[in-house]
Amino acid sequence: MIDRLARETNIKIWGRLVSVPMLSPIMSRYQGEAWGRDMFSVLARSNITVNQHIDIAENYANNMRLFEATGMGTSCSLAAARPRSKSLRSKEDVNVG
Repeated sequence: MIDRLARETNIKIWGRLVSVPMLSPIMSRYQGEAWGRDMFSVLARSNITVNQHIDIAENYANNMRLFEATGMGTSCSLAAARPRSKSLRSKEDVNVG
């Protein structure tokens, strides 16, 4: 999903990259890592935050990024997961795909 977004949109990607080939379209969109106030500034400027969960989360979306992103006013799109928290079930805040 992220490869396709990197090829077909002007997405900017922040975060820790793990096992991403140097020739991946992700690399041309990669902005580095953002922490603390810088991270919240990125989230505040974002229209949509794409959030992918690790395997241990199983089919549930249950990490802090959901709260950080929606708290900063961006919509959060989840990769194949469903929100575990009742506070994140608003269709305006979270898109599950």
